[in-house]
Amino acid sequence: MPNVRFRPQARRDLDEAINFYKSIRKSLAREFVTASRKAETKIKRSADSQSIYSEPYRYVRLGKFPYIFIFRPDQSDYLVITVKHTSRDDNYWLSRE
Repeated sequence: MPNVRFRPQARRDLDEAINFYKSIRKSLAREFVTASRKAETKIKRSADSQSIYSEPYRYVRLGKFPYIFIFRPDQSDYLVITVKHTSRDDNYWLSRE
């Protein structure tokens, strides 16, 4: 099974979101972490069936949370480029490539 790796800025995005939810309620942060792990599993198991963002990028939603992982194939693995809040500007993350 392929690995899912995160660009450093995507990891920071994820940590910021976790900390935000932790500031509201620790149990909410745990739910967010669980949703992010499920999203990683979806990428590992069925990346090609996830929605296309724009070639070569695909995305997967983080359950009930307003976030998506935008990822692309990277050799035999998948690389998460950004952990994007769905109301944020669509193209800010392209400069990370």
